[in-house]
Amino acid sequence: LMPLSVTQLDKEIFFSEFHHTYPRFYGKLESLISDITVKEKQICCLIKCGFSTYHIAEFLDISPRTVETHRLHIRKKAGLMGSDTIDRLLSSIET
Repeated sequence: LMPLSVTQLDKEIFFSEFHHTYPRFYGKLESLISDITVKEKQICCLIKCGFSTYHIAEFLDISPRTVETHRLHIRKKAGLMGSDTIDRLLSSIET
């Protein structure tokens, strides 16, 4: 795979379109995880859209390890245990 070349404008457009498509997503996410950060919300949005850890890292211009750390923090904040996954949590959020 070739790395993505994503500009700040591309990111803004993507997140704007996501919010337009799923207008209640962030509110419902915040009600589940009250102390979620902006970066964690962005990562949840990208996970909801089916991005892999690698593609999230490329899109946000961070390392895959940083994405994994954010995913771990999201899991802890959401109280996910064992086989519970972030993907399953996010897919359960009706938008």
